[in-house]
Amino acid sequence: MQILLLLALALSLLVVVFALQNIVPVTVTVFVWTYQGSLALVLFVAFVAGALVSVLASLPSLVRTRWALSQLRRRLAEAEARAAPP
Repeated sequence: MQILLLLALALSLLVVVFALQNIVPVTVTVFVWTYQGSLALVLFVAFVAGALVSVLASLPSLVRTRWALSQLRRRLAEAEARAAPP
């Protein structure tokens, strides 16, 4: 557990150093919308947006798997109830 805490602390330190070294302003243009901010902030927002899209893309598969699992558990419970001696 302590090693995970140390790894998280080291990763946090690297993120802070990265953000401090990449404060140069950049301009992002999407269609008619223009935003100017630090490079670190733009990269962070892009990372979060990518992670969100990834989670949303995997959501249907996750729901389908959980539904199938609940169906199988229900069938197993019914089979165990039928097989139990009276």
